[in-house]
Amino acid sequence: MNAPSSTALTVIPVPVLVDRALDRLWRAKTAAFRMPYATDAQSAARARTIAELYSRERRWWEVLSRHASSDVLSAYRLAVIEASAKARGDAIFWNDTAAYWAARANGATAAEADTARWSA
Repeated sequence: MNAPSSTALTVIPVPVLVDRALDRLWRAKTAAFRMPYATDAQSAARARTIAELYSRERRWWEVLSRHASSDVLSAYRLAVIEASAKARGDAIFWNDTAAYWAARANGATAAEADTARWSA
């Protein structure tokens, strides 16, 4: 007769989970900023990678924001909201930059690439 298996479930508090994720993202962004960018194609790939990492960061800040209840200090909530907004802005910047370098890699002039950047 087999005894029922007891699977222990470890619950990680949301702030700890977010802190770990942000730490991993910080390391990934550090590596991404070290990616080569000698060519237009490399610059586009680097910018796309950085944009994706900032998008992930924004989502983690939003997880923490949703977790923060109304009894949390307003300064804490405001800091989380500001961090999310900054990560969103950084992701937009790097997406626009990736669009520019991708257009340049495909033979666009600087003026044409600027158009691609602002319509990304």
